Amino acid sequence: MSYASFQVFQSGKLFGLKAEKGQNLLRALRERGFVIKADCSGAYTCGKCKVKIEPSPEPTEADKRLLTESEIAGGIRLACAHEVFDGITVTLPDTEEIKSAVIQSVNIKAEGVLKAALDIGTTTLSLCLFNQKGEILGSVSGNNPQSSFGADVISRIKAERDFPGVQHNLLISKTNEMSESFFADLGISKPLDLFVCGNTVMLHFFFGESPVSMGEYPYTPVFLESKTADGGEIGLKGFDKVCSLSCLAPFAGADITAGILSLYEETDDYKLLIDLGTNAEIALFNKERCFVATAAAGPAFEGANIRCGMPSISGAVKAFKLINGNIYAETIDNKELRGICGSGLISIAAELIRNRIVDKKGRMFASRFEISENVAIYPEDIRELQLSKAAVRAAAEEIIERSGIGYSDISRLCLSGGFGTYINTDDAAFLGLFPPELKEKAEGIGNSAIRGCVMYASDEKIRSAAERIVKSAQVFDLAVLSDFSEKLIKHIDF
Repeated sequence: MSYASFQVFQSGKLFGLKAEKGQNLLRALRERGFVIKADCSGAYTCGKCKVKIEPSPEPTEADKRLLTESEIAGGIRLACAHEVFDGITVTLPDTEEIKSAVIQSVNIKAEGVLKAALDIGTTTLSLCLFNQKGEILGSVSGNNPQSSFGADVISRIKAERDFPGVQHNLLISKTNEMSESFFADLGISKPLDLFVCGNTVMLHFFFGESPVSMGEYPYTPVFLESKTADGGEIGLKGFDKVCSLSCLAPFAGADITAGILSLYEETDDYKLLIDLGTNAEIALFNKERCFVATAAAGPAFEGANIRCGMPSISGAVKAFKLINGNIYAETIDNKELRGICGSGLISIAAELIRNRIVDKKGRMFASRFEISENVAIYPEDIRELQLSKAAVRAAAEEIIERSGIGYSDISRLCLSGGFGTYINTDDAAFLGLFPPELKEKAEGIGNSAIRGCVMYASDEKIRSAAERIVKSAQVFDLAVLSDFSEKLIKHIDF
């Protein structure tokens, strides 16, 4: 076996490395702990694993298909489409900046006992600090580094077979990175209790349990119930006891449990919660009854599998208007336009249909629509959105019909998830994301999971409600329902 020496440059640091000559470059980078986006997990379809290779090898067919001419001329290549060879220098995108939102006026020392909550999303990690009253004192967020192994949980389960334990280490390392700087800024030195939510697969990775058994029928998890651990034993720093909320089913995780709790009231009114993520989770509930379904919506709502897609972070298009041919794109934090997040995708698609650039069947009458010099929307992006939208709409209708609850009995439709803060409900209704009967009741509520996690940790009544929900929730398996596929096909068109 012969080895090649090569260098990797990232965030101002140069690393000298060795790998087997001819090894796939993406795999070599993964094995050495470098985080690089690869939504398709190396299947040559997403175009996200862009690196600069010097000297530049000849572009592959995948490079030519997924990169622009200027990118190729500048030495940009897809890591998944190239091999390691002697003497190359690989420049990776800078590591993302962790985003904090700290309430500076709070006197941390006067707040008494503090705790932390962590929402482990497939795309984004959100960590917050709260007091005994359940008041959030500050928060921090960052990208989920497991994106190197694919945008969806199935890709990551498959990757666990080849790289056992690596994704657990990535999650723990990222959580430590976020918490250390966050807590240091606040002068917190004592270990805190941590309450965790996330989908079932993410929780398995976090606690160091292999989710491989969930990758094929009958999709058996190692655990569903609330799990506790000592923070140090699973590799965390700065945390004492770690406790997760309970999951409802293999693909109805603790994040939907937390989302329900965030809206829970002792009333007869029904609320419909749609948590838009890679695995969209839908819950219809009141104080006594709870119906849940999950839809394999795909990662489009989180900016994945979209050519210029990105999570809901600074620089992502969150709203879009096309007026008399003029483009008006609003980005998160009003930063320089870098890509398109889920709310931006919905807004762009709605405007392109209104302006007859895309028709109701999703056909785009051009090879792409340019939003800026480096950001565009492509026909395959519209198709991804159609599939995601249809899955959510069909699942919502299915759960409402099977519960026997009428639209008039639903008091609120709450859209949550990473981009729930920014979603334009008029655009979502125009595309058919949810039944038109609920348009006037629709609202974006941001991250319901992290709020529910905080409420669970700080309110005994909410913990009691969580126990009732876990015991009584009726979870529908849409895959075995005969009419679900018919609804799915029916709602493909906009």
